[in-house]
Amino acid sequence: MILLTALLVILLAYRVVLLSPPSPEADGVHPRPLVKLLVRHDGEVLAISGNGSYEVGLPRELDLTVRLSNEADEPGLRGELAAGILLRFEGARIRSYELRGFRSAIGIGEGATIIDPVNATMVELFSDRLGAWQSAEAELRLSVEAEGCLTIHYRGWITDEDDMVHNPVSGSEEHYIARYPPERYPDNPPDSRWAGEEFQRYRVYVVELCPSG
Repeated sequence: MILLTALLVILLAYRVVLLSPPSPEADGVHPRPLVKLLVRHDGEVLAISGNGSYEVGLPRELDLTVRLSNEADEPGLRGELAAGILLRFEGARIRSYELRGFRSAIGIGEGATIIDPVNATMVELFSDRLGAWQSAEAELRLSVEAEGCLTIHYRGWITDEDDMVHNPVSGSEEHYIARYPPERYPDNPPDSRWAGEEFQRYRVYVVELCPSG
């Protein structure tokens, strides 16, 4: 019952944002989200976008900055869940975090239950708006538990302020969602058809951080 309630809350929240009336007039131009992972290790900063595998000094506590940028002249929609990042860690969990531009954060536990981000292995960070060429950051301190490689699965999104798209599941028109990895049919659509319990079906990038030496 708790799981079902949590999923309904997430789904309804998405629908409140995505089904709000379009303004200004649709123009066919979309935001362009870009997610960067900034890994601090051995006195250096490793900047990562997309997929990759890297050898780094992998301490038991790792500082990670995550940044969502809108790399376009098109601003995003204003709303509670209008933009954000999903991160899932294999071999680490959140020890502490600080939001710098993001409005809120949730942890996601077993069965997609909503939990505190601290000690979570999956988190979502939310921004209420990203204008043209704006960005939001969060500082995460990870407790590394992996004996081998730490794996990070991540994606980002920014909701378009004016262009609409058809959701084949709900049958309604909703705001276009620009994604990172880039939106495409059929496996990474620009709509909220998988909001709720199927939210992990959207495409992600995968990064491995492996001990050097």
